[in-house]
Amino acid sequence: MGKVIKEEKINKKKIFIVFITLFLIYFPIKLLLDFLMKSDVTFVENIIQSLVFSLVLSLVSIFSWKPSNKKIEKLIKKELGKGEKIEIETRAGRLINRIIFPGKIYLTNQRLIYIGFEYFQFEKIKSIKREDIIDIQPVKMYDLIDNGIQIEDRTGKKHKFNFDNRDQVLAALQMEMNVAI
Repeated sequence: MGKVIKEEKINKKKIFIVFITLFLIYFPIKLLLDFLMKSDVTFVENIIQSLVFSLVLSLVSIFSWKPSNKKIEKLIKKELGKGEKIEIETRAGRLINRIIFPGKIYLTNQRLIYIGFEYFQFEKIKSIKREDIIDIQPVKMYDLIDNGIQIEDRTGKKHKFNFDNRDQVLAALQMEMNVAI
């Protein structure tokens, strides 16, 4: 196999984002419920309970979700054509209708292949021939988070993917594809 771009073992940024999101959702709800039920829990106790709950849940959710790579490995072996070799392999999310579906991206000597983990996706496998890729650009996902790559094909269709290690993946893709920013 080709170059595998590894992600960090513990992604502190992802844990922090999940933690803040959970806190911002849980704290006001808990505060409102305690107020409506006329609870004796103080404001500071609510903050502490919400922080602990959010931290525990964010750690559990990050460490417990590990998609099965065995199925992906079988799918990519079936998908590869004769003489096709993987040059780059990394985890990625594909943006479809404002939803990011996790999966893996493979750049082979013939095409770019995205294989999604098992979710209700429109296309589990997305394939773009290398000669059809005309542009690779960094983008912000949801116009907010700067971790995306947009790949434009000859038909003008723009495919968006997100990565934890976007700059490393972007540099590798551009080097392999000989596409400048």
